[in-house]
Parts: sequence; C-alpha cells; structure tokens
Amino acid sequence: MPDDGAPHPDLEHEQRYLSTLYTHLDDLRAYTQTRLKRVLLETGGTPQARSERESFTQMYTEDLAKYDAAEHGLCFGRVDVREVDVRETEHNEAPETEGNDTEARYIGRIGILDEDNDYESLLLDWRAPLARPFYLATPATPDGVVLRRHIRSRNRTVTALNDEYLDLDTARKHANVGSAGGVAGESALLDALNAARTGQMHDIVATIQSEQDAIIRSEHKSVLVVQGGPGTGKTAVALHRAAYLLYTYRKQLAKSGVLIVGPTRRSSTTSAKCFRRWGKRVCCCPLSAISTPE
Repeated sequence: MPDDGAPHPDLEHEQRYLSTLYTHLDDLRAYTQTRLKRVLLETGGTPQARSERESFTQMYTEDLAKYDAAEHGLCFGRVDVREVDVRETEHNEAPETEGNDTEARYIGRIGILDEDNDYESLLLDWRAPLARPFYLATPATPDGVVLRRHIRSRNRTVTALNDEYLDLDTARKHANVGSAGGVAGESALLDALNAARTGQMHDIVATIQSEQDAIIRSEHKSVLVVQGGPGTGKTAVALHRAAYLLYTYRKQLAKSGVLIVGPTRRSSTTSAKCFRRWGKRVCCCPLSAISTPE
C-alpha cells in the first residue's frame, strides 16, 4: 500500500482539465464583456431598439455575475458512468447488457461547452439532469456510476481528490489508491462542515445530500414547504430549490424574480447575497415589511 500522504495519481490530470475549464471561463467572460460594452455604447433608436438594448444589458450583466461567481470552485466533482450496450435476444428473452467504456462527467457551478468540438459538454451545471447521479448514486443503486470523485481546489489549483467507488470491480482495480478514496463522499462533506464560520451563507452545491436533492429537484407545483429543526439547512435547500427552478424552467420563469422574506433584514440580506452568486435578480425584505395590521 502506498504512503497515506502520497498525492493522488490523477492529480496532474485533473489539474490540466481544470486549467482547460478556466481557459474557457476566461473566454466566456471576455466575450460577454465585449458584447456588453458594445451595447452600452449604442444610443438612440426606436423604442423597440431601446427595449432590446435594455434586455441585452441585463442578460450580459447577469452572465458576468454568473461567471464571476463560478471563479471559486468552478468544478467540484466528477462521475464515471458506465456506457451499457443493450443487445436483443431471440424468443422474446430478456435483453443482454454488456458494460463498455465509462464516460467521465464533470460537475460544476455552471455549464461549459467546447465550441471547437461540436459543442461537446466539458462541464455540467449542477442543476442539469445528467449531473443528478453525482448526488444520488449509491452502492445499492449506482445508476451506472462506477466512480464519484470530489474535486477540491483553491485559486484555480486542485488541492485534493476524494474518490468513492460504487462498483466492486472498479474498487478492486484501483485498490492501490489507498487513502485517496472516501466513503459516500463523507470527506468533502466533513470539510464543508468543519470549515471556518464567516457569518455568511454559502452555497452547498458540492455537498448536496440525496434527501436535500430530492427536495431541490421535486416536481414544480404551486407551493413547497421545507420543514426542519434549527440548523438543518432549510434556508440553503430553499435557495437551491429556487435556483434549480430558474434553471430548469427558465423559459417559463424568464421574466420572474425572486423575493426572499426573512425574520429580520439581516437574515434576508444574507440569503440574497448567496443567491446573487448565480447571477439572478433577487429582492429581499424582513417579515415586518409585508405584515399587515390586524
């Protein structure tokens, strides 16, 4: 067995991939800044032209906020999913399945496509359907996932990798990884729980648990009530639920905003700061501001 303090064998590979993602992020930011400057320089025109400029200005401004928010912890996870080849059999027998190569899906705060390679997905937005196995896969119900990897980084540098093997054969194959492996993603979760408190609310996209994910991605209906004791993450789940809805139903909710009502102005403002990291419009107010006299 290797030394427990030995670096993960895939550390350099993941660093190269992360650097590629940041290159694309810089390109997206530069392109958006250029487009925004051009729009702001335009003046006059018909009422329709002015309205279009306002729409473009808002869109580019929100995109820049989204890119800036993704700067820290751009990519935080990866799942290796086995591609299964289903073959038909004679006499109406059950189809045969054969496991082929695995597909690596990287999970992050935003989605990034490779425009030079037929718009291949380089990074999946955590809210995308293809990213859900990262949060839900277990050894009992792997959903095709053979490996879940938590990627920790700081200042565009990969600092640690923690692997969880959901397939016995894959686990045996990589038995020489040693302590780089984790159990049910507990290493990343414990790091988040033990992080120094700053008094500010942070997003939990890298450590969402299956129960929380079920609430966040539940069917879009009228009202959703999240109940729980103090400190159980109700507010964080509710904010991520709103972010998920605005991503999944963006066409229906394109003109909608988010109103955050908290018991105090400070609590609602703190929640709003967390939500603005996704580049979304949000208004906040204390409960007393909307209370009506008896």
